[in-house]
Amino acid sequence: MDTLDSPVVYKRLLVGVFLGCAVYWVYLFLTTQMSIVFDAYGYEQLGKLIYEQGWTAYFKNGPEREPFYPATIAFSMMLADAFHIHYHWIQKIIQILFLFSSQLLMLVLLNRLGVAHFIKLLTILYMGCSPALINATFSLFSEIIAVPFVLLVILCLVLSWKALYREGRRPCVMWAGLSAFSFVLLIFGKGAFQYVFWVCLIPFVCIFIRALVRQEKIMARNVVIYLAIVVSVVNVCLVTFKWMNKTYNGHFAFTSRYNVVFLGSAVKRSKPLTGPIVLSHLASIPGNGVCRMFFTQQQCDYADWSGAIDATSDDRARLLSPFPEKKRDEMAIRLALVNIREHPFQNFLFMMLEAPKMFFWESTRIGFVEYPGWLSNVFTARLFRFGLRFVVFLWTAVSIVFLCAHVCRHRKTLFDPLREATSLRTGLFVLLVIFSFTVIYASCYIITRYALPVASLFLLSNAVFFHQVYLRFKRRRQMS
Repeated sequence: MDTLDSPVVYKRLLVGVFLGCAVYWVYLFLTTQMSIVFDAYGYEQLGKLIYEQGWTAYFKNGPEREPFYPATIAFSMMLADAFHIHYHWIQKIIQILFLFSSQLLMLVLLNRLGVAHFIKLLTILYMGCSPALINATFSLFSEIIAVPFVLLVILCLVLSWKALYREGRRPCVMWAGLSAFSFVLLIFGKGAFQYVFWVCLIPFVCIFIRALVRQEKIMARNVVIYLAIVVSVVNVCLVTFKWMNKTYNGHFAFTSRYNVVFLGSAVKRSKPLTGPIVLSHLASIPGNGVCRMFFTQQQCDYADWSGAIDATSDDRARLLSPFPEKKRDEMAIRLALVNIREHPFQNFLFMMLEAPKMFFWESTRIGFVEYPGWLSNVFTARLFRFGLRFVVFLWTAVSIVFLCAHVCRHRKTLFDPLREATSLRTGLFVLLVIFSFTVIYASCYIITRYALPVASLFLLSNAVFFHQVYLRFKRRRQMS
């Protein structure tokens, strides 16, 4: 490990890591097949609609899914027609580039955090070979598109905080624009981040209040400029998109799928509790496969996503039937909130049972990708898939707990302009994004691929944790 302190050795190994990942990706590019079923079929049809009939057709058939990912599919289809090949080849190249850009952004963040070289190498290597992220890269699902932009948002937020301490307005304006741009791309890739966006602004509001109390006029001015630009740009983009939906399909909404999911989950959670229901939900936290070791297929399906969708279809139809079609999206949210208010304990209980699923993000069996035979055998081997899933969960959970304790212990340093607090501020934003993202999905249900947009943040927190462990080990060795 000490030999990695040499810049030459480290750079050679880093190049080797990227080349190794590239060889693996090229092999998978040539040997994997995208399985077009379920949501993948919906994304394909949406991309085809945009390519063949344009964005007007997209809005007329809406509200549809978030636009960013279908736009990449439409672009792939356009290039595929030009080169007379199947669009899957182009789409896989685009998604490999998303994974590669995620590695580069991860490296930038790790460099800024001063993480040890060997931990950086291992993090970048695992990011390029992780079965879950590889699945996201070679399947026709939108999770991969959020992976680099989550890291870009964290980087922009941390550097924006630093820019607020400068006297000039220009750095503040520049980083506000970059933050807004990164958030817009992230939100248009995964709509849930439009709520995470507001949570990420809380530290800046705290900085503003602190500046007012201490009469730091330059700081207060910079924060006002930053928040005004970021909030204005993001909301202008969102409102414009919603008005396009309103104009063409009559719904002032970003997407519509979450209404049904939210209502279905609320209805499910308002039903009478039994011991088997609670225990099956508890057993399903590590995955449906673990649940089936102790409960029936029907009980485990009810504890999974189908319990909120398939099992509540009649209830949802009955609740929404009195309302006209165009009012049902709005009423679905209202009815869900009514159910939550009437059964607060049950909703809180099921949210607490659902939230830990986010930390079981690693998986070799997400599906929707056909791997070569030998790799499929490795990924389906019980010892490998269960062992990897548990080990990654364990170090992720420990890393998040450590990061929470670390940020809380040094919280006063966060707002000290005289202290270099990049690591703490990065940790704070990582925690805000992870926890707010988890709460949003836990209010409905969580399946493994839903966690992939924040998987890079789990890896980042792991690197910070292992770096701190390494520093303590190094200090003890030097003292002895």
